[in-house]
Amino acid sequence: MIQRVTHAAEQLDYHPNRLARAVRNQRSYLVGLSCFYTDAPNRAPERVDYEHQVLGEYTDIVLSHPEFEDYDLVFHARKESENRSLKRSDFKSDLLDGMIYIGPSDKHVEFLDVASEDFPIVLIGQVAGAEEKIPC
Repeated sequence: MIQRVTHAAEQLDYHPNRLARAVRNQRSYLVGLSCFYTDAPNRAPERVDYEHQVLGEYTDIVLSHPEFEDYDLVFHARKESENRSLKRSDFKSDLLDGMIYIGPSDKHVEFLDVASEDFPIVLIGQVAGAEEKIPC
């Protein structure tokens, strides 16, 4: 019986629904690549080019890792402001299975409070004391 169902699924080019799989497994198979967002017109063109190159390299490294083959990468624009702390909802922990956090700011270390076994965060950059709580 299983062989007949498998054969029919192959013939019909059936693919499981990602949303149904996420509900069943309680996982989205999405990992956020969190980058600090600034308005490009306010930056020097060479700075924008450099940031795009670095982001491309990070993306290539993540996507080429063999353990990442079942996941998709989602870009997460992190809008930081001196007037507003980041909130738990800013990290989209209800949507993502984890986050790769690029370029932390000493002024916004709220990600340290969000990181947990349920929502792992890997830090690319340095913030005092972060290595005691999350992989850096």
